[in-house]
Amino acid sequence: MSESCHYDRTLSLLITDPHNLNVYSAAWRSHAFTILVTLSSLVAVMGVPIPDVDQYWPEVADDLSLVTWSHATNSYELLESALSNSTIMMIEADISMGHIQGNLSTPPLPIMAHPPHLTSDLSFAMFLDEVLLAIEQGDVKKGIKLDFKDIEAVRDCLDLLAETRDRINFPVWLNADIISGPVDAPGQPIDPDTFLPLCVEFFPEGTLSLGWKTRYTHANDSEARYTTQQVKAMTDAIERNFVTQPITFAVRAAFVELSLDILSWLLDAVPDSTLTIWSSESDVYNIEALVWLQENVGASVVYYDLPTDQRRQFDSLRPRSYAGSTAPSVRIWPKGTVLYASVAAAVGALLVSYMYGRD
Repeated sequence: MSESCHYDRTLSLLITDPHNLNVYSAAWRSHAFTILVTLSSLVAVMGVPIPDVDQYWPEVADDLSLVTWSHATNSYELLESALSNSTIMMIEADISMGHIQGNLSTPPLPIMAHPPHLTSDLSFAMFLDEVLLAIEQGDVKKGIKLDFKDIEAVRDCLDLLAETRDRINFPVWLNADIISGPVDAPGQPIDPDTFLPLCVEFFPEGTLSLGWKTRYTHANDSEARYTTQQVKAMTDAIERNFVTQPITFAVRAAFVELSLDILSWLLDAVPDSTLTIWSSESDVYNIEALVWLQENVGASVVYYDLPTDQRRQFDSLRPRSYAGSTAPSVRIWPKGTVLYASVAAAVGALLVSYMYGRD
């Protein structure tokens, strides 16, 4: 039997009954103590969890449509504007591999740019530094949503986030379109079996914003919906990559009307998940469907990141007192703390086991 199998067997018996430690030799108790120390160190390294949006801004917890956004914040000027604008909560920006303007001879690096643009005056390192300084030096509350357009940029960005982890006390979303979606969307999505393991291993506290590669056709397209197969492909990817961190699903507004049932199923299938409804300015669709969605699943689980005109129509259609009419959400555990609770429980069980089994 391998040593790892012995560890698994030991842990299983200890958690079932701490007195089982007595059947093991002093050497096995030493193994258990080593595991205890390792898990304790892991908890220490994790520190305080990064807050999710509804923890950072408790006033939006019952109605996530109150969250406000900047879009394509891919230049120094746009970033400074978003940081100084008190009406903006979440700063959305795209990340691609490319070059800093005027410096094309250096190797590509993660920059703030949306394809097909390959240059920017803002690298991801500069972007993150500006956000950290603004929050640390001023009375500024911001979160960031990082929209990865190139899988090659992911690891370097996650490493930078990990290096500055002790300075991050605000929401961080890691976004990518990882599944092919409606309607016969061209192009390849970001590989889920590369993106998800990287996020899980190198920045497990970030909220995952997971979407489908999509293509808008026209307002009355009967195929403008998320199919069961597309949604199941998403949940399968999450399960096989052992994702435990908070998840929001990025859903295109034009496909909501014909997808109400499957979106409700998705929220039930993935505990503590939310939806983030987004749209392009040129999309034409039944905006009333967004109100139906909010009424169906609850205002506390749906973000709305819409262009100005569409947002205005959405606000005009929904009941003025909607947010106040929803039942307040009550949580014993903050979202995203399953991993912490699991580790803490394991540490506690091992500590009790070790104390009971001492000679």
